[in-house]
Amino acid sequence: MGRRFSFMLIVIIVIFTSACTTYQATLNTQTGIPIDARFTDCYESLGGSTVLGYGTTNIFVRNGILYQYTENALLKYDPQAPAIKKCQLDSLGLQFGINGQEITPPDVTAIPQIYIDGHLIWEEAAPFYKKHGQGIVGVPLTEVFYNPEKYRYEQYFSNLGFYRNENDPVGEIHLMPYGQWYCGEPCQKQINIRESGPRRLPPPASSDELRIADENFKIVADRIGWDMTSLPLTPAFLYNENTIMKIFDNMILIADRDNLGKTDFLAVTESLAIQSGPLMKAKTGCDFYPVKDGLGYNICGEIRDYITAHGTLENTGAPIMEEYNVSRTISRQCFTNLCILRHKIATAPASLKIQVQSLGYTYCLLNALCTLDAQVSPTPQPEGIKLQVWEGDSYVSSSQSQIIGVSVFTSNMVPVPDVDVTLNVTMPDGSIAVYRMNPTDATGQTSFKLDPITALNGTLIEYQVCVASQVQPQVCVMESFYIWENP
Repeated sequence: MGRRFSFMLIVIIVIFTSACTTYQATLNTQTGIPIDARFTDCYESLGGSTVLGYGTTNIFVRNGILYQYTENALLKYDPQAPAIKKCQLDSLGLQFGINGQEITPPDVTAIPQIYIDGHLIWEEAAPFYKKHGQGIVGVPLTEVFYNPEKYRYEQYFSNLGFYRNENDPVGEIHLMPYGQWYCGEPCQKQINIRESGPRRLPPPASSDELRIADENFKIVADRIGWDMTSLPLTPAFLYNENTIMKIFDNMILIADRDNLGKTDFLAVTESLAIQSGPLMKAKTGCDFYPVKDGLGYNICGEIRDYITAHGTLENTGAPIMEEYNVSRTISRQCFTNLCILRHKIATAPASLKIQVQSLGYTYCLLNALCTLDAQVSPTPQPEGIKLQVWEGDSYVSSSQSQIIGVSVFTSNMVPVPDVDVTLNVTMPDGSIAVYRMNPTDATGQTSFKLDPITALNGTLIEYQVCVASQVQPQVCVMESFYIWENP
């Protein structure tokens, strides 16, 4: 299977779904960030600071699993897993969109090299790999290559990355700071916000101010399309002394209290510290947005058509990067006010082709704004259907079945029974398998057991869950899991 290689590393915002209790822990004396007690034994057995680097964030929880970032990796602790698998390194390398072209197995008569999943292990990294094993290093994502920008040789693996500077002695390899790339200081800042509890909001605005702002926000959402903004997460509320805000799943609208007739968009990608990509030359057949010295960003194909159908760059804001591959079948391009995901499979249903990423939801969670006190705004929150999706396992082998679970509820968290739900799974060959899940039960839940999927270790299986035609606009959630631990 051929895969493109990308040098671009994009910081992806991690959604932290719950705050964490403080436990007695081993203190990282260099940075002041503690290694949680439940990770201490695992951290030391995986090489401690020599291999993983020092802790860079506090512990946090996502889907019942505990995580903690270090400079070079992401520690993962699953309380429900067998003892031997409770503590592992998460596959951060898979998140960077870095995939090298696979090569054919080497001639066995040639110099012996380790060949795994279509790649040769770099001879200089092989001693480390042999010492620590695939469980720590992960599987290779590229061949060794020379990076002319940094004057060094590099090889990326799913859990760790290696490099040797051009002038270093042969064999003097270093570990790449995966943890810092993926979750540096902005991540710790967001964890601190979450741990501090719900924000203290300013005194409430008058009901007339909120009503007028809400009416204007609705006009804008109707104009650009609810499939772009998605459903509202909050009513209009006073964000600070001068600004009224309304948060939608995908975008955030704001208005100045001195000029409620003028609605603006919050620059949410900047607020979430999503980094800009390198400037590029104009491409034939694309719309070009110049930034500096004849360079800028290209807006092409289906993403350009989607933006045109929903207005102009006045709604999305200026592009801050080129379109890049998140996975084999999903690409992403971010603008000032939102990020757009494109499903690249030609046979994908029209509803799967373009989606706006739920950055409003991320912002709402990370800034503890989703639990607004009723006194802050008397405006009732519009009813809407929301989905919560989970997997039985974050990864399965090719001999295991995966279970997809779904909860359907209103914006007020009331379960919705008897809702038809569809499940579209992108298979490794690019085809789309469509399933009809059982209607939701009295608790608003339903689930579906997938047949085992044959694929290589590290294959990302993407799927989309949608509420059928009872709801307009259609409500969908896209998620994924990995194929892993094949023999």
